[in-house]
Amino acid sequence: MEYTIVYNYLDGKPIAIDCPEKRISFPICEANSDYQDFLKWNSEQEVPLDLKSTIEVPKPEPARDLAVEVTTIDERVTVLEEEKETLKLQVEALEVSMIGVKEEPLEEKLP
Repeated sequence: MEYTIVYNYLDGKPIAIDCPEKRISFPICEANSDYQDFLKWNSEQEVPLDLKSTIEVPKPEPARDLAVEVTTIDERVTVLEEEKETLKLQVEALEVSMIGVKEEPLEEKLP
C-alpha cells in the first residue's frame, strides 16, 4: 500500500491522505476508518510520512488596481475617438479632391 499527503495550497498544511491503489482520498480525521488504517500503516513504516510537514505556499500576485486600468482604457478610447475623427476628415477631403476625376479601367492601363 502506498499513501501520499495532500496539502492545502492556501496554508501549506496537510488536509487529506491519498491512496492511489484504493483510488481514494480521505480527510485527516480521527473518526475516519480509512484515516485509522493509514495511521496504523504509517506507524509500521521505516520512514513514516510526517503529518506535521508543510509545503511552501506561493505568494499571491498583488491585486490589480482596477481604477488605474479603467482610467488608462478611458484615455486610450479618447485617443482612438480623436484619431477616428481625424481619419474621417481625411477621407472626406480625399472624396472631395476626387470629384471630377475619371477612373480608367485597369485593363487600359496594362501594356
